[in-house]
This record gives sequence, structure tokens and C-alpha cells, in this order.
Amino acid sequence: HELRRLAAAQEDIQSFVLELRLKAIRPEDFDELKDEVKAHDDRLDDVEKKMWAIIAVCGFLSPVVIWAIIEIIKTLFNK
Repeated sequence: HELRRLAAAQEDIQSFVLELRLKAIRPEDFDELKDEVKAHDDRLDDVEKKMWAIIAVCGFLSPVVIWAIIEIIKTLFNK
């Protein structure tokens, strides 16, 4: 019971602080925030592109690595 009351009080405080911050923001600040969000989105796009490139390389290399291991094992057992 006490934990729920404390959690509700914490949410109220967070909402109040957020409201105060929003009231303190000037219109120019929104432009800066939009620029920051755009830059963040661009970084996320870059990370996603790199991730897919890594996945593609791993997808290509996996069969090559497996083939190489098989060839090494064949060579070792043929001696």
C-alpha cells in the first residue's frame, strides 16, 4: 500500500516538474529540440544501416567459415 502511494506521489512530482520545464521553454528552444531530435534520428538511421551491413557480411561469411572449417577437418583426417 505504502509503495503504491509513494509511486503515485513520485509520478505526480515528475509530472509537475515536466510541466514546469515545459512552461519554461521558449519557442526558440523548440527549434533547437527539433534539430537535436533530427540529429538523433539521423544517428539511429546510420546505426541501422551499419547493423544491416554487418548482418549481410556475417550472412555471407558464415557459409564461407563453415566451408573452411570442413576443409580443414578433411585435410587433417586425410593425413
